[in-house]
Amino acid sequence: MGMNPDDRLIRLTKEEFELVVEWGTQFVLMAKRGFIVMDQLKIQKSQQLVDTVSDPKTTEEMKAIAKLYKNQLEAQKEVNKNIIHKDHPELTIDDQIGEAYGGD
Repeated sequence: MGMNPDDRLIRLTKEEFELVVEWGTQFVLMAKRGFIVMDQLKIQKSQQLVDTVSDPKTTEEMKAIAKLYKNQLEAQKEVNKNIIHKDHPELTIDDQIGEAYGGD
């Protein structure tokens, strides 16, 4: 369930997500009825995409990925904090933050 270089992780509100699904559904309908010119394979792929993102299992998978990503960020912050503290145990947390970002 890892990310591929071609994958894109985007953040949408529920309302935005529903709008994207609606666009996709309308797009497929217009293509099937010949209102827009589209080859059959693209219509099929578009239909599959709409079906996939509308599937509740996909939503659960995305929640799991988002949680994993958040945990990785938290772990990295903790590692960074510990490295700074190990190098200069006398510094306060504010000193550490200033040092990490080139502040005073």
